[in-house]
Amino acid sequence: MLENEKTAIVIDMYLSLIDTSKQNTEIVAMIAEKTGLKESRVHSVINKYLANLKVEHEEI
Repeated sequence: MLENEKTAIVIDMYLSLIDTSKQNTEIVAMIAEKTGLKESRVHSVINKYLANLKVEHEEI
């Protein structure tokens, strides 16, 4: 699987789980387990995604 595909999957899974009652640490662990990525990589992808959203919001 390509890196971009894994990133897209992580973001998709994060967005689908964010509205649950689970804590972020639980969400990251679940995503890492399902994707085979390290938790640190999942954190990195999510943080980068959220930072990009903030920048885009500020630009508008």
